[in-house]
Amino acid sequence: MLATERLLQIQAALGAQVERIAVVELDEETLRLVLYLKDSTNLRVAEEALRLTDLVLRRVQEKMGA
Repeated sequence: MLATERLLQIQAALGAQVERIAVVELDEETLRLVLYLKDSTNLRVAEEALRLTDLVLRRVQEKMGA
């Protein structure tokens, strides 16, 4: 999966919980971003070779109490 596809996947999955997403780095295999959540906290995400798919989703869900 390309980093751009992964970014779109994160946006689709977490759209209701995220105020905005700031992309720090984006290339074919690396994705670094900051998720600004609606509860005024933020979560920094770094995925190399896009292996952390489920971990990112779980962290946000835990943070939001879901």
